[in-house]
Amino acid sequence: MLVQSAMGHRMSSNRALSGKRYLLAAEYVEFGGTRAYFKDLLRFYSNNGADVVAVTSFARKDPDMTLFVESLGFQLIRYSDVIAPLRCERDDLRPAIWSRNLYNTEVSMFSTLRAQYGLDAVTLSVGTSGIFLSAVSGMPNAIMIAHGYPHGIRQRTLGRMVLTPRVPESLKILAVSDYSGNQFRSNWDASRNRLNIQTIRSTCGPELSPVPLENRKSLVMTAALIENYKNPFDWIAVANEVFRSQSSLESFAFTWLGEGSQRSAAEAMARRTGESSITFPGWSDELSNYYELSRVYLQMSSKESLGLSVVDALRYGLPAVVTDAGGLPEVVLDGVNGFVVPVGDVNAAAAATIELLRNDKLWQKQAEAARELYQERFSATSWNDALLEAHLTSLN
Repeated sequence: MLVQSAMGHRMSSNRALSGKRYLLAAEYVEFGGTRAYFKDLLRFYSNNGADVVAVTSFARKDPDMTLFVESLGFQLIRYSDVIAPLRCERDDLRPAIWSRNLYNTEVSMFSTLRAQYGLDAVTLSVGTSGIFLSAVSGMPNAIMIAHGYPHGIRQRTLGRMVLTPRVPESLKILAVSDYSGNQFRSNWDASRNRLNIQTIRSTCGPELSPVPLENRKSLVMTAALIENYKNPFDWIAVANEVFRSQSSLESFAFTWLGEGSQRSAAEAMARRTGESSITFPGWSDELSNYYELSRVYLQMSSKESLGLSVVDALRYGLPAVVTDAGGLPEVVLDGVNGFVVPVGDVNAAAAATIELLRNDKLWQKQAEAARELYQERFSATSWNDALLEAHLTSLN
């Protein structure tokens, strides 16, 4: 999930959270969507007058994020620094919710932290939602922004979370897609917990001016973590099929921007194809240039809560070809602002990509629809207003 944050630090005249102090517990990675969303959330609190003490699971010191947090007048604390005085033996310095002893230790730790800083409310957000669940124990004013969803009853953190009696009834869960919200509802053990959940789709920032087709290249791009669930090998297969069947097209290329555990394997597979125009250049701080130059966005995921990079493609007026995984069909409407194909259907994805590469009239129509859908479903103003309302209603 790799996007470039474009949320302007605009000061809001609505200081509705003025005087409120939040504990913001978050997990994010070194680059991409989780990091961008964390910054956008911090801007949200700043723009609406709140104060924040942020606790993050990020293991190493993070000078860039520390400077950013402090520039807003907030404070950033690493979880590893907070837990260190407790001398807990941990293989992983991230919180866990399924160990009773560790959970109770963390409850005590976060209770002390809330009292120390005079905190009024807690927000859990970004990355693997639920890992900081101990932070909301005994806290009546708490929100979890769930960027994930239960994939199975006990297979993952959220799957375990929906069964545990430790979830306070006051916790408000904000899902980033209707699909994610429905996964909570279908897995939640209603006999143990009262479900309090709503959907607030994420934003990638303000609307942008369109980049005309004549200024774009025949580039098919992806910006995402290179992990198994993103299906990089299906992505390469799509590229190969396009190259095989459309040799008459002008020079075009496939580029996947990002890092991940499957990058080396994907690069090796791409080299074996003999196509030098299939590249994995790593993460780039110049994502906007790629979005503006590209003609098609392609994502072959098997799981996806929402797909922030695809949302960002809409913002740039870039039609997308995606699978019908998770919340992706809420971002791309088949035949309107791109195409939705079954997970694993390489031929359908290749055909849709070829159509957008060849058909200028169709591309223009879908590019305009992409920008309109972004404004309708993912605008920064709508996100801010909905998030603010959720925060106000969660406060006692």
